[in-house]
Amino acid sequence: LAYSNVYAGCQALVFDTCMGVVVAACADRLDGHGRILAAFAGQQHHFDAMKRFNFSERQEAVVVPFHTTEIGKLVEPEEEEPDESPEAVEARARVLIDTYPEFVVEKMATLTDEAKKNEYLQRREARIRRQCAKPLPGSVRNWLRHTSDSLIIATEFNPLAVLLELLPLLAPSAPFVIFSEYLEPLVQCFREVQKRQVACKLQLSNTWTREYQVLPGRTHPTMGMSACGGFILTGIKVAARSDGWKFVAPIELQDKKRQKKTDTRPFTAT
Repeated sequence: LAYSNVYAGCQALVFDTCMGVVVAACADRLDGHGRILAAFAGQQHHFDAMKRFNFSERQEAVVVPFHTTEIGKLVEPEEEEPDESPEAVEARARVLIDTYPEFVVEKMATLTDEAKKNEYLQRREARIRRQCAKPLPGSVRNWLRHTSDSLIIATEFNPLAVLLELLPLLAPSAPFVIFSEYLEPLVQCFREVQKRQVACKLQLSNTWTREYQVLPGRTHPTMGMSACGGFILTGIKVAARSDGWKFVAPIELQDKKRQKKTDTRPFTAT
């Protein structure tokens, strides 16, 4: 969170497949102010860690889950501007509340007590209102087009493929952070970002962790622990210049200069 500069009021783009631990930590820092665009790739998101933080309704509202397929739709403009006004939300909810699907009619027929029928309808209405209060897909795509203030990737997938898809959605001069359990995928990301010259201040580091055994009278660090909790790649996105100027020499040119220095080094006999 420190490297990604997540703060109250910002728009953070997060791709988290770690049970929502990163998403929940960002929501705790935003404290109801700002927006977290949380991408997921499965049938539904799995942010189970959100339930362990005891967030209020206002704090949970900053998390906006969206499927990764929405990114492919950003090239096409919206046919009409999504209406997120309270009146429009109420109108959409009222249409759904007043429409009884077949399964609702069958459920009502099984309830003989009038109090239970009213309780069922109240729960259904509350569920529909919560669903309608969520942002429309068109609004989420507009937020993605306006770029985000920070990017965090903590995924079991190939981080390079995820980075190349999400980096264009990050604003220039904004930080990004990638976490991986292994070093090699982040080395690939490091080299690819250097090659494309889309970021500066790249830093690859490992996170140090110490596991403790906690028992009565026998609390001490775990024997034979690895002390490595994963690796982090950080950087700041740089916008490309129209005149073709490069702030750092291409990788190929650097390799040629290094090779030239090696070839011209005088030979010393021993």
